Amino acid sequence: MANLCGNILFPAGTAYSVTLSRFTPSPSGLGGAITIYLNNQIVAVWNGLDTHGQLVPNGFYHFKIIQNTPEGNTVVLARDAYIAAETGAGGLQMSARPNIAHPGDTVTILASFSGVPPDSQCKIKIYDMAGELLETLNLSNGTAIWDLRNAQDQELGTGLYLVAFDGKDPVSGNPVRKAVKILFIH
Repeated sequence: MANLCGNILFPAGTAYSVTLSRFTPSPSGLGGAITIYLNNQIVAVWNGLDTHGQLVPNGFYHFKIIQNTPEGNTVVLARDAYIAAETGAGGLQMSARPNIAHPGDTVTILASFSGVPPDSQCKIKIYDMAGELLETLNLSNGTAIWDLRNAQDQELGTGLYLVAFDGKDPVSGNPVRKAVKILFIH
């Protein structure tokens, strides 16, 4: 956890909105910055360090902005962002949630290259542990949803499945392959 403070005064009756910049990794590959905007004005910049000055692990983070209004009200706004504090500028960040799934669940797969979603040519491929391709999913703005079924719309059995990214790095054009595991339990 990290606490950031910013102070901007807005006139009474203002409607509030929060936006986040993309996380920009530092050239060294460690740390970086994300800028937090309230009503299009910078309120804080976070460097990917926790309250002890340590790099946070790569992952999705929840940003909560609390604004006290001139009328005495408190407005709470929230946004999520992927922070890749421990990768170089071209690295693929990928996650699948939940990674332990049960019947009726859907798995959300997220992929980005330092905050930039992969292009439409990139695919997510689902394999069983024998290496059989079960399903191919398209990414939309870096997100794919898997319903735990194969390409023939059959529910899969209990097992460990590989969720594999198949595409190219948008900067170098080099092929990128990465996989995460999903355990499906009936």
